[in-house]
Amino acid sequence: QTGVRVVEGYGLTETTSGIFSNEWYRDQKHRGFGYVLDQHDLLVVNPDTGQEVPIGQEGELLIKGPSVTIGYWKNPQATAGVLTDGWFHTGDMVRMMEDGLVEYVDRLKELIIVQGFNVYPTEVEDIIYSHPAVMESSVFRTRSGAKSFWP
Repeated sequence: QTGVRVVEGYGLTETTSGIFSNEWYRDQKHRGFGYVLDQHDLLVVNPDTGQEVPIGQEGELLIKGPSVTIGYWKNPQATAGVLTDGWFHTGDMVRMMEDGLVEYVDRLKELIIVQGFNVYPTEVEDIIYSHPAVMESSVFRTRSGAKSFWP
């Protein structure tokens, strides 16, 4: 043992540091990032409308704070695609709980819409993992017209 307490966190290159810590997070029924660190604000918004969603409803995580990037070097178009009034659009779908715990759902870009329903790869993977003969699984969205790995 090292005597050092190790905690899991969440951050992005664009945030230059951790934004969440699960140091106080003990409930194993949620796949949480944990709680937002001091000096950072977060919003959970509908990715289509940009409107804040109610507690417990999934939406895209937006982060604002002193460690969040001010933009991509010499790439104003990419910057405009991820920053709105200082809010960084992470592309991560999350759900905020009543106590402030932020629960991870999936990547927005990986969302699959099937007959009008949102289906995330992790939901499909969880079902596949429930079979006792499955050790590992990976589900992902392919481009339209992409060929399957199966014959």
